Amino acid sequence: MVKPKLFMGLSAVGILVTSMLFAGREVAEVKAGLINDFLGLSTQKVDKVESDLVEGSAYADENGNLTDEGWNQMITDSYKFCEEAVEQGSVLIKNDNNCLPLKANERKVTLFGTGSKNLLMRSGAGGAAPNPELVVNLGPAFENNGFQINRTVYNKLKTWGSQDLTKPSTQVEEGTSIYTNDVKATFDDYNDAAIITFVRIGTENTDPSAGNLDLRQNEKDLLKMVKDSGKFDKIIVLINSPLAMSMDWIEDEQYGIDAAIFMGVPGYYGAGGIPHLLAGVDKEGNDATNAVTYI
Repeated sequence: MVKPKLFMGLSAVGILVTSMLFAGREVAEVKAGLINDFLGLSTQKVDKVESDLVEGSAYADENGNLTDEGWNQMITDSYKFCEEAVEQGSVLIKNDNNCLPLKANERKVTLFGTGSKNLLMRSGAGGAAPNPELVVNLGPAFENNGFQINRTVYNKLKTWGSQDLTKPSTQVEEGTSIYTNDVKATFDDYNDAAIITFVRIGTENTDPSAGNLDLRQNEKDLLKMVKDSGKFDKIIVLINSPLAMSMDWIEDEQYGIDAAIFMGVPGYYGAGGIPHLLAGVDKEGNDATNAVTYI
């Protein structure tokens, strides 16, 4: 009887130790950062790369601390990465008469469409909330890249709340009545191009209803108003959507569209890629015309 009792005792001890090991492993994985900091350990492996910057440690000083200089460089590099993703992920749907890229002297533009002020930046299906101070919308993106935008028109556009930006029912173009004669009088000063943004939403639990991917009447009215004004040298349409929108209207002569780009969803920090595509160069003067996909 001694051996069975010994075996049972050892088995119980073994089960307890094994359970503690598994539990300890889980805790160690979750709290790895705190444990490494306490013990002065690092899990990063620094390899020799072509540049002086090493991924994972490029923004830290010799002691591994994130400095103000490192922080600023990290933000700059992050913007560039996001903008390049937009440039390389966009599709040029139409480009009549070499409308794009815009010439160097074509930098006074008017942004139309409530989507120009309220980009769909993410699907809304999940993800971390952004730092609002770092989020870039389309108007500032153009201004940060050497464009002058018609602020009278831009300020007229309705601003949606953050919750509205992922609800298809709220993504409705304002009527052309907001473009009063006083507003239209400003077109002459920003007439190098009219840039019109249309937004469509589709994500988890918010599939678009029937007909939602077609051009809506208010959007048709906006296109026609811009064309009939006769003020703009070029009319450019941006499609801001995770979904393929119906494009049977793109060649309709009554709208006079010269160029159109499917820009997808730019994220919180990638909107600067759009003015790069339209200008053909990024902020540093590097060629951006080869990034976009043509169809």
